[in-house]
Amino acid sequence: MSSNSDPVRNGRGRRFLRKLLIVTSLAAAGLLCLWNLLPPKTIDQPVVFVRNEQGELAPFSEDRNEAGVTFDIYFGTLQSQNNSFSSSSSGSTDPSFFAGRSLAIFNLSDHLLMQRAGRELLEQLTQDREFERVEYYPLGHSPEVGSQATDLIVTLDIRSLEVSGWVSQKVDASIVGSLGRSFSHTTTSYVTSAAPPIVRMNADIELTHHSTMRGVESSAAKYKLQGKDIGGALAKQVTDKLKSLREEHELLPALPAGFYPQWRPTPEFDFVDEYGAERMTSQHGLGFHNETFWRITGTEFINAALASIHAELLERGWEGELDAINDSGYAYMRLTKDNLVLVAFTNPGMRASPQPKEPIDLYVRYHDAMKMEEYYDAVEGLLGGAKPDFDLLLKLKRYTSPDQEQRLFEMVEMHAPRTTSAWIALADHYVSRKDNSKAEQALRAGSLLNLVSNNSSANDDEIERLANLLSLKVNDLQRPDIAVLSRLEIPILPPGGVPLEREVGVGETAAFFFHKATGGWVIAAVTLHRRWHNGSSSTYDLTEVLASENGRSSTRVSRNLKEPRRTTRGIDDWYVTLQAESNDDEGIRVRVEAHKSPRTLELQ
Repeated sequence: MSSNSDPVRNGRGRRFLRKLLIVTSLAAAGLLCLWNLLPPKTIDQPVVFVRNEQGELAPFSEDRNEAGVTFDIYFGTLQSQNNSFSSSSSGSTDPSFFAGRSLAIFNLSDHLLMQRAGRELLEQLTQDREFERVEYYPLGHSPEVGSQATDLIVTLDIRSLEVSGWVSQKVDASIVGSLGRSFSHTTTSYVTSAAPPIVRMNADIELTHHSTMRGVESSAAKYKLQGKDIGGALAKQVTDKLKSLREEHELLPALPAGFYPQWRPTPEFDFVDEYGAERMTSQHGLGFHNETFWRITGTEFINAALASIHAELLERGWEGELDAINDSGYAYMRLTKDNLVLVAFTNPGMRASPQPKEPIDLYVRYHDAMKMEEYYDAVEGLLGGAKPDFDLLLKLKRYTSPDQEQRLFEMVEMHAPRTTSAWIALADHYVSRKDNSKAEQALRAGSLLNLVSNNSSANDDEIERLANLLSLKVNDLQRPDIAVLSRLEIPILPPGGVPLEREVGVGETAAFFFHKATGGWVIAAVTLHRRWHNGSSSTYDLTEVLASENGRSSTRVSRNLKEPRRTTRGIDDWYVTLQAESNDDEGIRVRVEAHKSPRTLELQ
């Protein structure tokens, strides 16, 4: 008897194999498509990070406009070498603060390598605890016209790129970047009396990247390792420069809205259409109504373009000589009209010639600055406040009118400031008016406060200068005087451990005086100041200074405070309460309370 089971099984086996082959082929084709056709995940639209209530820099919008499906897989390693060179310049007036709470990144290249590098740079800079806002603009995008400018701008671009190999891919790239107050900068700067009270700074960064990637990568992962490497190297250059600036200069305090005037429209210039000028930014900010940058790409005849812009502005009533290309090889021209300035220049890193072999970019900057009368109005907002910040007002004295200056010093004298610098400024004011009696009183107050200051050396030269003008000795000025203690509201601790209490804010000092039974004296002081801020909490330094007839000593401790807080322009400020009492050893014990977390400091 015959059976058909074997042919049936064979037929089913062949059908299974055919299906398996089809499925395998489709899977292989799908994998091949995933490997070669899916796009990389890049940022192709502007994105803005703002610090939220949790203290994190998070995208202002959840839509990051990135590719939703990707397949960035790679198998291999990267060996790289980055050589960087940077040059920077800075300038300051008196006063000059460092403004650096917001930053914008402009990626001037749409090459995938630079998109990778820009993304990595963005990711790293959003980890900076000092930033309240970080913006990113890929090529072809710019901030909204009339919006408020960020404190700092970073640009990055690629100058040259060579790629070779496949399994062992070599990349040689030359990257250029900048960090500064504006979109681009010149080698020449002019400062007027109406310049804002901030440090002027610009830095150029050149990065040479050499790398070898051994392995394979999907199309969506192309340049992922190299871009991350380049972005990280650029981020280090930027953060290193920011660190030095933050350490060297006092951070810009909160200023009234009047210091950030409303945006005024940009005039319609003919050269914009004539040369196809691309508007990069047009914003308002600290001390200016409008700053607009255009980039004229690939200008073959620099002198011809400058001459055309110069002729147009002269017809509009502007003034300025046509300098064109100077001896150092840079093209530069500056014209003015009242408080308006227009500057045309080539990038400082590019040498120009009347007819260069390769076209280079020409930048045009239009600046509509505040006038001194507008600063007077802005200062009036500080003078008329419920609790004027006299220390800040004295630092901004050059923005006051003569009448405002007189009112300011009258108010300072009446309210007895708590900072050494305020008393020194008051003493200097009286010296200039030859009122030596009041100058000496103010200088004695300033000298005593300086004795218990956490940074006494910063004021030593000014105190000595004023003391010499008044024929006084510095040592005599620092001896405690009952009248001076009363003027400074420094309480005298009673014997027997009866506590006294004081409250201080950021940058303020609370001091306590005690007469020893042996005839000596002790002053204990605690100053609260911010070390760094990350949005939801801040680390604060408490500097404790103990002064006596035998000299002074100081210690510093750090505390992390999370609640409560008061917010001004996104900057959190805190208060701490101090309790002081005399102890059995004729010293002073100070108890520091912040958010119900007391810590006892024994100051002997």
